[in-house]
Amino acid sequence: MSSTATSRRLLTARPSSGALFDAAIAAVVLAGTLALLSHGAIDALRTGSVADAPLNRNLDLIGVALAACSAVPLIAWRRFPLGVFAVTGAASVLLAGLRYPLDLTLGAAAALYLLAASRRRETPWTRRHTVTVAAMFVAYRGATAAVQGAFPGVGLLHTGLAWAVAWFAGERTRLRSERFDDLRQRAARAERDAERERLLAAAEE
Repeated sequence: MSSTATSRRLLTARPSSGALFDAAIAAVVLAGTLALLSHGAIDALRTGSVADAPLNRNLDLIGVALAACSAVPLIAWRRFPLGVFAVTGAASVLLAGLRYPLDLTLGAAAALYLLAASRRRETPWTRRHTVTVAAMFVAYRGATAAVQGAFPGVGLLHTGLAWAVAWFAGERTRLRSERFDDLRQRAARAERDAERERLLAAAEE
């Protein structure tokens, strides 16, 4: 089974298995976010020391709570995909604004992927989606620039690349899922037509 077929099966899973899948996503994202915060993320690695990093606030209860807010809402992405992205993005903005060393917004990137991948033909990408994503991106980079006191060029590249990859991957998953659904519907129609022809042939005999 291809990776796209696996993604499609998980995205359209039954409520019980889907809830477990969503909880697993949130847990992995939370663990990754806490790991980035604990180790000073990319800014600290670039400067060679967490203490010398521009974003040097240690991980505390507030940081853990905001990290949870950037990951746990992913559990509800099936019902509120755009809202979940907005919440995870806002939590990432707060983490950056409060000087926590987060240079990769895992929660927002995962939410953006799920937002793009879960869309259907009847729910197209709208201006509201574009405005929400752009606003969160600008707010996050603005918060980072404010605490660094300089234009966050490397951080802009990291975040922009992560979000772009997430969106393109989600769109690719959605398009292949729709193509798979079309092929399945065509196969079902062909099977029905063949069955009808067999019944007509039997009736004529």
